[in-house]
Amino acid sequence: MGDAVPDVDSPESLRAFFDAIQKLNAADRLLAYHDRADGGLWATVCEMAFAGRAGVTVYLDGLIADPASLDVDGNERQTQALAGRVQDRIFGALFSEELGAVIQVRREDRAEVMQMLRQSGLSRESHVIGHLNDEAQVRVVLNGQAVIAEARADLHRAWSSVTHAIQQRRDN
Repeated sequence: MGDAVPDVDSPESLRAFFDAIQKLNAADRLLAYHDRADGGLWATVCEMAFAGRAGVTVYLDGLIADPASLDVDGNERQTQALAGRVQDRIFGALFSEELGAVIQVRREDRAEVMQMLRQSGLSRESHVIGHLNDEAQVRVVLNGQAVIAEARADLHRAWSSVTHAIQQRRDN
């Protein structure tokens, strides 16, 4: 993490993604869209939660599954080496600035949206990662455990104070 510059690995996939998003938008299937190339998934999800004044729960299991950390019965092994590797994968999933986007769709449109992404050749790159929550929290969950659970309003205040400080320095 931190050693590789984000780049376009597959121009064909980028074009297919653009076309799919245009089709989904024309079909009125997108409620929200945010790229993750500037700040990663964490910044994207937070900014979407702030704009929508909504809580959101994100599940990392599908993004950072590590079969080596599972025992034969599916229970997570707890070793220091595995814990460090899992922590690295969490940070990588949340802060990678590789090209990508998060879209919000209605629950009843999810199957249609995922089908359109599959038809566009984007199965490997497309994941259902979460949902809105009623607790007004930004929550990140892995293996059924919250690794982050903060009040959206508290995060928004902290985010705004940093943004304000940056603006003051920039505008001075």
